[in-house]
Amino acid sequence: MLARIALITLAVSFIWQLSLAQTTPGVKSVLDAGRLVYSNEQLGLTVSLPANSENVTLSSQVNEKGGRARVLDAYYKGPQSKDEFYFALLVDFLKDYPELRSPERYLRNLELMVEKEDFQPIRQEQAFQVSGARFVRSDFKAVTSEATHFRSTSCTMRSKYMLCFDVTPPLRPT
Repeated sequence: MLARIALITLAVSFIWQLSLAQTTPGVKSVLDAGRLVYSNEQLGLTVSLPANSENVTLSSQVNEKGGRARVLDAYYKGPQSKDEFYFALLVDFLKDYPELRSPERYLRNLELMVEKEDFQPIRQEQAFQVSGARFVRSDFKAVTSEATHFRSTSCTMRSKYMLCFDVTPPLRPT
């Protein structure tokens, strides 16, 4: 399962195209050559979603007081049920976190939060590069009597915000 999460995270991360330039604010979603492309000029990023992505929504889950937002939710259905997963783009603005200096520290804070939901880190954070941007990834697991839950979060620190990509495969019966 960990290898599958790693493969999913790397495959989806591979399609990320991050723009370092900030331009005028705006959010749009367009169909481009048979694939869905999400572009956010304010955040300076473009994400090409994999073929067979379904239930793609621009999320309105914004916590202005907390300076965070869930900007995109999507469900990917691959050729086999084992290839299904959910993913989301999360943004956490740094103005309220002046002491935050790295994605590692952000993920450690996230680990403390998800431990309250009975998730445990599976391994140490791992750093990797995507389009010149440094990401750090952390994987989590929770086991209940009915199912095993996995979650993988990859984050990069931009000038004004932390950008995270959250991947969750379907529950696996225990």
